[in-house]
This record gives sequence, C-alpha cells and structure tokens, in this order.
Amino acid sequence: MGVKTKVTDSQSGFWALNCIALENLDFRSEGYNIESNMIDHFSALGLSIMEVSIFVNYDMPNKHKMHPLTYGVDVLTRTINLIGYRGSLLLFGISGTLFVIVVLVADFFCVL
Repeated sequence: MGVKTKVTDSQSGFWALNCIALENLDFRSEGYNIESNMIDHFSALGLSIMEVSIFVNYDMPNKHKMHPLTYGVDVLTRTINLIGYRGSLLLFGISGTLFVIVVLVADFFCVL
C-alpha cells in the first residue's frame, strides 16, 4: 500500500484507537476505503499500528452489500490511487515508460 506497516487484514473493520490516534483522526475518506486510508494516515504520522487476532466469519446468510469481485476491485483501485498519489513518479513513471516502449516496438513492426 505504499507504507511500511505490515497489516494482514486491513478490511476487517475492527479497530481500537488510543488517544493520540483519536486526536489525529483528521482525514477524509469515502466508501469502503477508510481502513486503507487510516493505515496510510497513521503510518505517515509515525504512529504504531498493532494487530490483534480476531475471528471473522465472512460466510454470512444475508451476504455483503457488494459482490466480492466488485468489492475487491474497488479496494484495489482505491489502493492503487493512494499509491499513485503518494508515489506518482514511481507508479506512473514506470508504467508510462513501459507503455512508450510497447508503442515504439509496435511502431517498428508496423513500418516493416
């Protein structure tokens, strides 16, 4: 996610915040991305994040509001956007360079 904090289940929705974290709870987030934004925000401030194991049963009778594939793509898209915002040169620089190489190679073969 662009931060050096190791989190195994960022989307479980189970959080406990100490007073320092509560005082620094000053960021915006939309949709299902709040957990990823919290990790990024608190890591950038140098606050420690510790996981506590919990049991999560994802097999619920009424199912989730979103289809699992849609939810996964949404989280992945927002995470890529977050990485792009924090490290745009790395993300877009590498992908842009690869794109230019592919176009040049394709152009070379079209000329032949």
